[in-house]
Amino acid sequence: MGAYNVVRFRVKPGCEQRFIDAHKKARPAFKGFRGGALVKTGERDFCFVGEWSGLQKIAGARPIMIGLLDGMREYLEDLGNGLKANFWLEHGFFTDTGSAANPAASAVSRCDRPITTPTTIYIAAGHMHLLGASIKLELNPGTSQAKVLLDIPRWDFHWQNAYTLANPIKAEPGDIVRVTCRHDVRKRQHGGHGVPKTPRYILWGEGTTDEMCLGILQVTRG
Repeated sequence: MGAYNVVRFRVKPGCEQRFIDAHKKARPAFKGFRGGALVKTGERDFCFVGEWSGLQKIAGARPIMIGLLDGMREYLEDLGNGLKANFWLEHGFFTDTGSAANPAASAVSRCDRPITTPTTIYIAAGHMHLLGASIKLELNPGTSQAKVLLDIPRWDFHWQNAYTLANPIKAEPGDIVRVTCRHDVRKRQHGGHGVPKTPRYILWGEGTTDEMCLGILQVTRG
């Protein structure tokens, strides 16, 4: 199953271009890395999304990723709790009616991410594109320990934010984080905000008229 990692950055004033240039110059020898994109999400906010062949490849690349981050720390603001970047919800991607190996069309995408080390969750965010209808992030769904980390019942691509939890939440090895995204093709009927009215098969992609289902957490580990 494929996997994705997401890293959020906030750049110091006047350092945006140097930060972008540093990313362009980076040529890390990651094994299992299929590609990625640095996306500007705000005035000084950036998000990097990487695609990998599996979760183990992400885990194996962490020392190199930390080394890359060390070379960019001078451009980055502290995001709180001593963090220079928000690492990252890693996950496989599959639909309710298929899997990464055998995808099938569906209006709902869901995936589970097991927690492998003691983790404290501070901030939750979600990301979809123009056909997004709702997104939900849960810890241990369907159990007596279930907690809702994020619930946006009416998704608006043009109004996205990250939300600080009222109280940090502890997660332990064996716990499960689930992201569930629902999409609504009826949004094509009005064609507003750039939604293409012509029906077509939608795949995961970086383009606004493609789709994504990302659950993003700011955490500390250990």
